[in-house]
Amino acid sequence: MALTLEELKPTILALPESERWQLYDWLADVMPCEINGKVEGTSEFDAELDRRYAEFLSNPSKAIDGAEFMARMRQRAK
Repeated sequence: MALTLEELKPTILALPESERWQLYDWLADVMPCEINGKVEGTSEFDAELDRRYAEFLSNPSKAIDGAEFMARMRQRAK
């Protein structure tokens, strides 16, 4: 029987930090990546990345740091 996320959380939190980072990296690799309906590996996805990078280059002051990004992602995940 598969465990639920709530059942796994204590075990995950008990892992050493280095192993939690390994889990994070693994999850990032296996999760599908999609931006505005564009799936990773397609020309549309690449074009969206290029557009966003050009937007950043034109106005880097609008960028947020990594901590703010992660806080926003955690909030979205709730």
